[in-house]
Amino acid sequence: MTNGGHFQKGKSGNPGGRPQVRGEVRELAQSKAPRAFKRLIELMESKDQRVAMAASNAVLDRAYGKPSPEERTASFAMRPVTCVGDIVEAISDLLKATANGEVSITEAKELTSIIEAQRKAIETTDLETRLKELEARLS
Repeated sequence: MTNGGHFQKGKSGNPGGRPQVRGEVRELAQSKAPRAFKRLIELMESKDQRVAMAASNAVLDRAYGKPSPEERTASFAMRPVTCVGDIVEAISDLLKATANGEVSITEAKELTSIIEAQRKAIETTDLETRLKELEARLS
């Protein structure tokens, strides 16, 4: 480490790497895994829907793995965005769906970026049309 509290370039602050989990700790955790899994299955029947949903998701994630973002499809039916005015309505619909829990915040961000790309395409097309009209008038 240098006097400024930073590590020297090319020198790791942790040359041994991440500490390894001791074999005994891992074995103990793995020995408790069947009991933990049974408890998750029990919690799927909880009257509290949040608990039941979290347990169900945990079971599905362990059974099939978490779905990657590329594998998911949006379950949000978005209205067509064909002009700039439609964008305000689409964003409003998306905010409502997010607030109601129909769309996750991550999905809302992804959908917002798609709406933004559509906005840019609409504006670019509008500018191109205006420019052609101006050029036609000047010719």
